[in-house]
Amino acid sequence: MSPQLPPLPLDPTCSPLQIDPHAQVSDCHDALTFLAQHPLVDGARIALWGLSLSGAVVLAAAALDPRVAAVIALAPTARLDIAPAQRAAILQQAPDDRVARVTSDGPPAYTPMAAVADGSNLAGLPIDARPVRELQRRSPHFSNRFTVQTAYRLVHWSVVDLLPHIRCPVMVVAPELDAMAPPARQRAEVFDALGGEKRFEVMEGKGHWD
Repeated sequence: MSPQLPPLPLDPTCSPLQIDPHAQVSDCHDALTFLAQHPLVDGARIALWGLSLSGAVVLAAAALDPRVAAVIALAPTARLDIAPAQRAAILQQAPDDRVARVTSDGPPAYTPMAAVADGSNLAGLPIDARPVRELQRRSPHFSNRFTVQTAYRLVHWSVVDLLPHIRCPVMVVAPELDAMAPPARQRAEVFDALGGEKRFEVMEGKGHWD
């Protein structure tokens, strides 16, 4: 039996969960700039690694910055297939939220990160509900939600058109049992679009968060 982990000491006063993959790409470039100037770092050998959405973020960062020496993208979500009804709901709620926050200075609007029953959410992401339940169990401060503005940013997230511009070596790692980004989709959508040195690996018996 695996040992029980202590509750996560999260701060209940922290900012609401907001995800902006475009800003994260810029953050990667800032990190490269910082690391390349460090005396203990070889600036010509800096690689990027990312999982899930972050796997796509590091691919975009490599496409837009030739300083990246290599990339390991684990289960990257290169684009999101958001159903028309969900897209319409996001594009309706996002401006309403902006107006409400300006006119009343109220809190941001939220949407569930994952519905515990089936893993669905406003952004159309098939997030596995198991890790969400585990976070809820381990931390009394964890809230199963992100902002509507996060969903708005994810509506137009895609790195597909950037992939042919990557010139550094790339390893794409696909979990065999990944329901969010199945290996066949990762190979066709990500790996086959890469033009440079590349390698594709399948992790047998593993899911998206394993």
